[in-house]
Amino acid sequence: MLPAYTPNRPMDHPRRRRAEFQERPRPRAMRLRGPMVPSPGRNATGRDLTKTLPPELIVKICEYMVETEVVRDLAPWKLYRSYKKWIPASSTCMRWRKIAFTAPSLWRVIDVGSTGWALRFGLDLVPDGVPLEITFHDPGPIPFFVSTLHKNAHRIEKLIIPELDDRDILSGLTSIFCWSSMPQLKELWVNT
Repeated sequence: MLPAYTPNRPMDHPRRRRAEFQERPRPRAMRLRGPMVPSPGRNATGRDLTKTLPPELIVKICEYMVETEVVRDLAPWKLYRSYKKWIPASSTCMRWRKIAFTAPSLWRVIDVGSTGWALRFGLDLVPDGVPLEITFHDPGPIPFFVSTLHKNAHRIEKLIIPELDDRDILSGLTSIFCWSSMPQLKELWVNT
């Protein structure tokens, strides 16, 4: 004979006993009450902390990441190369990227390699009043940028060309020096 069912007494069944000891998924509200380990860049409430940093601090972080290294020592001059190590940091989020790529102080020193992308990109980003330091580590792209250098000659504070062996490139540069006003120029180094 089966036991009588009473509402105050739980049903005595093997499945019921097993279910009492098994973990049940808790509702979302209950999950948030327990100890929470914040993910990187977020606080305990889940808010993204990188969005609370002021733009000036983000620029300072990127400026701190700029490394310069001596690539050639020609006494009494030393040729430095500024590595844009802050570019990976700018991929933290879209806000950091926008701030870093529009900060004039990060693009003031422009090292031009074989492609010239840094000069093309940097001249568009730096406002007109900011002085520029341009170093051509590879003279290859100079003929493509003679007109650009001529337009921006009033902004150039430092122009360094450590290796120049082509006379055609030298004639293009001579036109810049003869026909352009360069009031900001403090250092000019052309090694032929």
